[in-house]
Amino acid sequence: SYKTVERGYDRRAVRRLLDEVFALTNEPVAGLERIFSVDGTGLSTSVKQNYERDARSGKRSLGYVRAVAVIGTTFQLFAGWRSTDDPAGSELALFPDALRGAHALQPGMAMVVGDGLYATRPACRLVGELGENLARIRRGGPEKAVELHRKRGKLTARERIERLIDEG
Repeated sequence: SYKTVERGYDRRAVRRLLDEVFALTNEPVAGLERIFSVDGTGLSTSVKQNYERDARSGKRSLGYVRAVAVIGTTFQLFAGWRSTDDPAGSELALFPDALRGAHALQPGMAMVVGDGLYATRPACRLVGELGENLARIRRGGPEKAVELHRKRGKLTARERIERLIDEG
């Protein structure tokens, strides 16, 4: 499991390895995944640890890893993941990096669903910013540049590519 790898190796190296695994597994479906689910969790760093029992007793002798995953709902692949063993860390603090990583691998991201934690203003603003970037890319760039192309009787790069693509 990745946890076994993470315990035995440098955290930065493991993060680079996981990012590469996500990139490789998402490559065949890049741009096809549209809806993503995001959720976070806390994982104990020992099989002997139980979060509920520790919360009741007030002790946390062993650590917990907090993590956020962004998973495509169609192909069910991890597109983004961030974790921390910082006791002050939170799911919401990890969300921007996890979402940006997922968006880089799946630029066709159209919707992000999650529980109420991800309905905060900063989280919604980030999702909106990524959506605005996608909309601007789909339009072919800034409005003035697209207008100038059209006045010259030219198509945007996206329009030229779309004419080359076989729908079958």
